[in-house]
Amino acid sequence: MSMLERPSMSVDEAIRQRRSVRGFLSREVPNAVLREVFALAQWSPSNCNVQPWVPHVVSGDRLRQLRDALVAAGMRDEPIKPDWPADGKFTGIYRERQVGAAQALYGAMGVVRSDAVGRKLAYIRNHAFFDAPHVVFIFMPEPFDTCEPPISACTRKP
Repeated sequence: MSMLERPSMSVDEAIRQRRSVRGFLSREVPNAVLREVFALAQWSPSNCNVQPWVPHVVSGDRLRQLRDALVAAGMRDEPIKPDWPADGKFTGIYRERQVGAAQALYGAMGVVRSDAVGRKLAYIRNHAFFDAPHVVFIFMPEPFDTCEPPISACTRKP
């Protein structure tokens, strides 16, 4: 049975069952299933129905090489230079939520705030993609990347 033939769930169910996974089985997902997932994702809504994303899946030896290089860089405290700017600061209630989420996550791993080494090692797991067998990088061409969104041809003023 393909994913498209499986029983569907309501939007409410999908949102309420959503979770962030930070632990994966080492078993790779078959290419046919990955292709089916991305075929389904193409149905996701986007401005003017252009679906401007280009996914690239990294697996196997290439993923191991990338993971090793990123973990090594993280352990050397090399600064992160993301393509997407992540320099915003959370304030007020958003900072409280950020701290609460971090405390829950690190607490579930048995890492207390005063454990600097444990916190660093837990953070470095991001660099290892949480040991996922596949990693998907999403690329978007201009003007859909990090620049300010243009006024869409689909946007109509009343």
